[in-house]
Amino acid sequence: MESRNKCKRIIRIHLGSINDAAEQSWLQGQFAASNLWIGFTDRVTEGTWEWISGEAVTYTNWAGGEPNDFGGEDYAVMNWNGKGEWNDLNGGQVNYCGIIETAPVPLPSALLLFAPGLAGLAALRRKFRHS
Repeated sequence: MESRNKCKRIIRIHLGSINDAAEQSWLQGQFAASNLWIGFTDRVTEGTWEWISGEAVTYTNWAGGEPNDFGGEDYAVMNWNGKGEWNDLNGGQVNYCGIIETAPVPLPSALLLFAPGLAGLAALRRKFRHS
């Protein structure tokens, strides 16, 4: 468990956010055959849906009558009924796959300084070899 959490911190992986109809359409085109978890939840405050990535909520695509919190449902899936629409489910109800996103991993500043220094050493080495 600790290694998984460490990996998540390094790679910055999380369930995906859907920010507009074009992104929804693309995802549905790629993954139309499956119900998939997305990173939308109202686990913190019932009825207040938010992206786990912290992104602003700019788009939703709920199926008719959803979200309905039937039996304490706090997590969203897309492609409900094969239409791309969203439904809220209890996280333990079903074993679906999910759409994930990763954030770019920034290079440490020390590495950015190391690369020019290494290039400089290579240039000096060439200079002394040819002298």
